[in-house]
Amino acid sequence: MTTEALDAQLVAVWRDAPFPPGSNNDQLDELHADLALIDTWVAESLLPYLHSRTWEPAVPDVFGALDQLERSLGQLELGPEDRQQSGRYLEYALLLRGAYDAFLRMGDRDERHPDTLSGCQ
Repeated sequence: MTTEALDAQLVAVWRDAPFPPGSNNDQLDELHADLALIDTWVAESLLPYLHSRTWEPAVPDVFGALDQLERSLGQLELGPEDRQQSGRYLEYALLLRGAYDAFLRMGDRDERHPDTLSGCQ
């Protein structure tokens, strides 16, 4: 599989994935809000690129925010049901990481080869 095809697949998987629901656990729900914010940053960067090849990476540090979210989720002491929900948040964070990383590679490829636009729609 080519890098371009892999990137397109990473983006498609993120776009098709349902956003995980919130939690009754206040600490976990705070991290859910952080996940929603990061999802917004990724969407605001990636979707314009997919539609019009407007490549503008997010100003916030997406990877740094994902790292912090993952650390925070790992530090919570949770019961079985909340652990399962935390796992959903981690899985979605991995999708965001993959999609945003793919977006950065796509923009880099387009900059180097503007005559052969890559990506997925």
